[in-house]
Amino acid sequence: MMDLTTIDPAMLDDATADEARERLRPLVAEARTNPDAANALHAVLHHWSWQAIDQRRRDVGLQQWETLLTAVSTAVAEARPELAAAIRQMKAFLREAIAAANLLSADHVIQRAHVPQLLAALTVDLSARSPWVLRTSIESRLGLGSPNLTRVINLAVAAKLVERRLRADGRSAELRLTALGADRLKSWQADEDLDRVAGIMVQFAPYVRRPARYCGTPPIRLNKRESNTESTFGGAPVPGATVILPASARTG
Repeated sequence: MMDLTTIDPAMLDDATADEARERLRPLVAEARTNPDAANALHAVLHHWSWQAIDQRRRDVGLQQWETLLTAVSTAVAEARPELAAAIRQMKAFLREAIAAANLLSADHVIQRAHVPQLLAALTVDLSARSPWVLRTSIESRLGLGSPNLTRVINLAVAAKLVERRLRADGRSAELRLTALGADRLKSWQADEDLDRVAGIMVQFAPYVRRPARYCGTPPIRLNKRESNTESTFGGAPVPGATVILPASARTG
């Protein structure tokens, strides 16, 4: 008979589906004949399911968890039909999370709060021995609490911007930037630079060809009668704008 006092509801936290299968094997066997073990099994799976939903997990590994829940439900169905029904309900919620994961794209996720900062923190020096970065190191760099960081990491992993793995000790997580993540980060940084420069161009350049993201707005043309205190945009005076023209364009 198992010592159920050693069962921690959080025993599956940070476990892969394959690791969870091995950890649950003796508990599932005990649950068929022991109602206390059945309650403990329910508590463990309920805790994991709630964590997955609360942290907005969207990673591909959820499909393996769905398979695991199906196997556990089948194993206890004859002896514990109520428990089997509860596990099927957990699986239904998990399936909804998997469906939502299919809607996430890299271009969408890169716009979410803290995701660009996470990707930037994973950009390691080319001289580094390994591209993998400890999660604890990322947490200290970004200054995010553990639950919030977990949510951001799950989003990035689901969108294939970041890869995640457990170290050999089975406790510490490591992350690395994918090729897709590096590409999206570069594009995002370029867009941010473009936003900062666009405002200056619109106000001070004689002719502005707006970037593609501003399509639909015609370029602004400056008339030739400018001074240090007033400029005209399409004939309408705009006080306070200072435009410096080359000598060949100055009059009077």
